[in-house]
Amino acid sequence: MDRRVFLRTSIGVAAALIGTTRAATASTPRRPPDRPDAIIVDRRLAASRAFAAAARARGLVPLEFSNDAAFTWMHELEPRLGAGPTTIDGYTSAATLFCLALLARDYGARVVRRSETPDGVAWTLSSSPMQRAALAPLPKERSRLHA
Repeated sequence: MDRRVFLRTSIGVAAALIGTTRAATASTPRRPPDRPDAIIVDRRLAASRAFAAAARARGLVPLEFSNDAAFTWMHELEPRLGAGPTTIDGYTSAATLFCLALLARDYGARVVRRSETPDGVAWTLSSSPMQRAALAPLPKERSRLHA
């Protein structure tokens, strides 16, 4: 194989990959930026009532828990993160946010917004193929690890 054939083949493959990526991105419906896929609220925190009420006013249904976020993680958040890019807003304690952010790293998610209040933490957790969290395995590696 000479250099010309190699360059032509490489350029053709690169162009095909870019075209496929753009077509997949263009066909994905866009969600408004102010509308997360899920809202999670810790009912034990006093300010969480106002956070949940604001979510309901925007037409969203908050996922509420009062003792442990494990059930909400396993049945609501983890499946959403596993299905693809998602955005989750929440109002929890700092400890709960730490645990959720640590678990979500396996899906390429990271905390993109965090604001401390005297009562708790308001935050946004987001996953995107272009903004993977550090040390998160690629999707095909993740499926091989869990098989």
